[in-house]
Amino acid sequence: MNIRTRKLMATLALFAGAAVVPSALAQPAANKPEETVKLEKFTVTGTLIPVAAGSTTVPLTIIGAPELERTGITTDLIDVLRSSMPSFYGGNNLGSDVANTNSGDSNGGSAISLRNRSTLVLINGRRAASSPVVATGGNNFVDVSTIPFSAIERVEVLTDGASATYGSDAVSGVVNIILKKNYNGAEIGGSYSFSTNQGHWANRSYYMVGGASNAKTSVLFTTEWKRSDPLYQYERPYSTGLFRTPSYAGIVSIGNDFYYLNPSANAPALNVNQTPAQLIASGVYRGPLDQTAASQFFDLSRYSTLLAKAERRSFTTAIEHRLTEDITLFGRPHLLAQ
Repeated sequence: MNIRTRKLMATLALFAGAAVVPSALAQPAANKPEETVKLEKFTVTGTLIPVAAGSTTVPLTIIGAPELERTGITTDLIDVLRSSMPSFYGGNNLGSDVANTNSGDSNGGSAISLRNRSTLVLINGRRAASSPVVATGGNNFVDVSTIPFSAIERVEVLTDGASATYGSDAVSGVVNIILKKNYNGAEIGGSYSFSTNQGHWANRSYYMVGGASNAKTSVLFTTEWKRSDPLYQYERPYSTGLFRTPSYAGIVSIGNDFYYLNPSANAPALNVNQTPAQLIASGVYRGPLDQTAASQFFDLSRYSTLLAKAERRSFTTAIEHRLTEDITLFGRPHLLAQ
């Protein structure tokens, strides 16, 4: 047998072996029964499964209780959201300790506005009552400062317009505050903060949460107390001396000139029947001054606050009882004292 014949026979043997091996491997598999594979619970964060053409992605941000605690903020929910999500900005995001120059807009309440526009606030997926400050000419908003931190399980923020689903009050998005339930145990905590700058500033806080639950019924109660000492504008270098006015008690303007009352007098003399020139000559008034010079005598920053004085006490209770698989009774009474 020559070399060419041996090579041909080896090639035929190789093909024959390759055909036999899959057949041999396939026979045991055909007789083996199918096994059901049980997967553990998992979350899909991305998928290539095609969806309907009309479906859209919902930009949802979830801030859980651990994230709320890590911010280190204990004053108000709006302060946490402004710290965690830059989309909460603008003058409509007012906190409970807002300066007294804007206090009439919220009367010590806290308003949430995504991108400074109308934002719907839900509590456990349900609409909440608006603050009554709107009746006195203030803003129309849901006061989130009435919700204790200790009662919040997570905050869901839909950062896209949802007016087609919820109405015009959700034009910029929705904030859904999920409260705790099925809670077993108790927790108590507190915090204290202060500043060593001029005038100082302090903030106190306290909370307690407790609850119990079984297969059908759950009860949760929370209590919270806060306090914030006022911080005046003159107590910080970036706001002192900037808010001045030439219009205040003890100064008069004649034409373009201003005259101020002698600092040694509480009020000008009555029935003196003197001209402005005579009043100046007699030392009752001093001047004339221009508007800039007259403004230096009275600084509004000594009377306006950066952070208002606020004290708030709240108590909440959540009761839920499942009658059937489809019917659940719930109640959430809330007491607040400012």
